[in-house]
Amino acid sequence: MNINIVPTGDTKRLIEKLNNAGNIVRDAKVKGLTTASMIFTTFSKQIVPVATGNLRRNIKYKVSSEGNNSKIDTGTVDYAIHQEYGTGIYGRRGRMIVPKRAKMLRFKNKAGKIIFAKAVRGVKGKFFMQKGSEETARRNKDIDSTIYKELQKGLYA
Repeated sequence: MNINIVPTGDTKRLIEKLNNAGNIVRDAKVKGLTTASMIFTTFSKQIVPVATGNLRRNIKYKVSSEGNNSKIDTGTVDYAIHQEYGTGIYGRRGRMIVPKRAKMLRFKNKAGKIIFAKAVRGVKGKFFMQKGSEETARRNKDIDSTIYKELQKGLYA
């Protein structure tokens, strides 16, 4: 004897949602990562040093998902590392910046005046990316709430 049970109504809809749970969870993770990325980039852009705006403009992120794996790729311009960690006596090497192939360094100051120097101290690190990461961690409840709401939406919509 075979008994065939056919779910109907709310039970049928719930089973369909649970069968689609992997997609619902993936979408919630992507939404959470997007929220985290937006917090990070917004905060970092607010505190990054600005001369031309190029560094600020190029703090970007991309959220991607493949199967059960979701990730964030962040990026910016090559010289961002020097603004982040500092240069010269303030950087990793901790020594003055001196010319390698010339007698003097040549550069423009903020006013556009050409300056010559035998050595420069460098710049202090601004740690805008680190501070952006710390702000993102502080706002973990916001990210968690986003994920929770997205899961609810997926299961109850």
